[in-house]
Amino acid sequence: MGWKKILGLIGLAIYGVWTLGPYYLTIITSFKKLTDVFSIPPKIIPYFDFTPTLEAYERVFGT
Repeated sequence: MGWKKILGLIGLAIYGVWTLGPYYLTIITSFKKLTDVFSIPPKIIPYFDFTPTLEAYERVFGT
């Protein structure tokens, strides 16, 4: 595998993270409690700093 192909794949991977990152953050944030969403410092990495919950979905759709 040549250097050109490796650099192209690295560029594609960076572009993929750049493009899909906002969707990832939106989905992860939807499973956080409101206090975790507005915490300082922000807790971005999932399942390490917060407990996933369906609280937001219960508020929106009712039970």
